[in-house]
Amino acid sequence: METYRLYGHLGWGSALIEAQLVWYGIAYEFVDAGNLFEDGAALSDIKKLNPAGQVPVLVAPNGEVMTESAAITLSVMTSPFGATSTGTCPAGFSFLMSDNAASSSNRLPASINS
Repeated sequence: METYRLYGHLGWGSALIEAQLVWYGIAYEFVDAGNLFEDGAALSDIKKLNPAGQVPVLVAPNGEVMTESAAITLSVMTSPFGATSTGTCPAGFSFLMSDNAASSSNRLPASINS
C-alpha cells in the first residue's frame, strides 16, 4: 500500500486527521512541520504545499495536496478507505455524506444557527 504524508506539529490541529488515518487503517508518515510561528524555514517549506502556511496538510500517494481539516476529513471519509464494506460512513457521521453537506447549517441546533 502506498503511504500518505501528514504534515503537522504537536498541538497544532493535525490530531484529528491522524486519528482518522489510524481509524481507517490508512498507511501514513507523520512529518513534523515545525513551529511555523518561530521557524522561518519551516514556514517556507510548508508554504510550498499550502500557500496559507497552515497545517495540517495531507499529501496523497499520487501527489494530491489536501489542506484544511474539514476538507481533509470529508476527503478521507469519501475515499475507498473511509467507506465501510457496505459503502456507508461510520455511525454518527452519515450527515456529512449528504449531497448538501457543505450547507449543513440546517442540521445544526437552533442555538448555533441563529
